[in-house]
Amino acid sequence: MRRPRKTVVLSALGVLLVTLPLGGASAGGTAAEGRPGRTPQAGLIQELNFVFIPDPANAPLGKTVSWLDAVHARHTTTSAAPLTLWDSGDMTYRQRFDFTFTAAGRYPYLCTIHLLYNMVSSISVRDQVNPPDGPAGTVFTVTVATIPAPTDYVYDVQKKEPGGAWQDWMLGVTSTNVQFDSTGKNPGTYGFRSRLHRVSDDASSDYSPPVPISVTP
Repeated sequence: MRRPRKTVVLSALGVLLVTLPLGGASAGGTAAEGRPGRTPQAGLIQELNFVFIPDPANAPLGKTVSWLDAVHARHTTTSAAPLTLWDSGDMTYRQRFDFTFTAAGRYPYLCTIHLLYNMVSSISVRDQVNPPDGPAGTVFTVTVATIPAPTDYVYDVQKKEPGGAWQDWMLGVTSTNVQFDSTGKNPGTYGFRSRLHRVSDDASSDYSPPVPISVTP
């Protein structure tokens, strides 16, 4: 007879995460039982002895990432300060925690139980651009999130001109995307990156890895 699956309710903080801008824990903030695999699949991060694998990790915009405790030891996956967007609470063997990343940025996280062993990592989520290239005059769309910014949150976008340095471009964005009108722009590769920014305490994620847009002659 198959044993029933076990579900463990997370701490109150974990439950509250469903209201935050980056999605939240699946199943109403629960850690569910799973089976560890030999090779981490896309979207799966294994918690081993004092290390997260893969480390660091990348996730597409809007992707749900799962952490799986793959050893007989307790772990947590906890978003690092200052944002502190998620906290799984204590996880035991084969328990899983899911979180959906709906905004581009780089998100450091850690295991609070094994912080002295430097059990830290990060997840990077890139913006999306459409089209990726086109002649001068093309209007490009840079998608920074999959949901409009919730109350108290905004998205900040930086742009890098060909051969130039990163500069603030559009700050305080609340929509899911912004437009780059290349009319009159010099040909070359332009870079874009963004972050999640909480207004009330000025906390933010790190900027996302850059995505290029090529303006052709």
